[in-house]
Amino acid sequence: MAKPAATRRQEYAEQTRNALIEAATQRMVEQGYEATSIAQIAADARVSKGAVYHHFPDKRSLFKAVFSEATSRSVATVAESMDHMRNSPPDDVVGMAIDAALTTALKDREYSVLRQQAAAILSLDERKQIKADSTIPLVIQLHAELHDDAATLQVDLEVATSLILAILGAASEDIAASDDPEKRYAQFRPALIAMAKALVPKTDVA
Repeated sequence: MAKPAATRRQEYAEQTRNALIEAATQRMVEQGYEATSIAQIAADARVSKGAVYHHFPDKRSLFKAVFSEATSRSVATVAESMDHMRNSPPDDVVGMAIDAALTTALKDREYSVLRQQAAAILSLDERKQIKADSTIPLVIQLHAELHDDAATLQVDLEVATSLILAILGAASEDIAASDDPEKRYAQFRPALIAMAKALVPKTDVA
């Protein structure tokens, strides 16, 4: 049975949007935001410039979608690592979560480049919202693993997520800039674990 025309159009629109985000990601990572044009992105995605503007009103809006997608992929990598942590002791869970998050942040070149560009292109509120939308489910998952740990504090979920992101972001930048990243991470790790445990809220999450 053939799909309804409306469904086919919706699927095509989604495929086009995804192709545009992929093309824009590759261009912006390799040559930067300013040097990337809508015409280049359209050509790479094999669509017209009009198709680009149908999905995104301007290049900034397209970049926002690019950064959102890259953030989601980065967080998904950490979440996948956390799937192996079930039934582990609380300290091990937090340690493995921190290890996964920082390893991803340090090794994911695409996300690292786009994060640097986002600081100049998007507002602080926009960046925080994109990161929160992707990361809150991860914090909820970590909370579920630690729900019996009396050391956790009752704090707002969004506040906890924002603080965890800020701490990990600053730590990853410091470690990446160090002459000995492994030694620097070993110095950071105990404090990061303690702070992450304290910031994961001990509240019921619907």
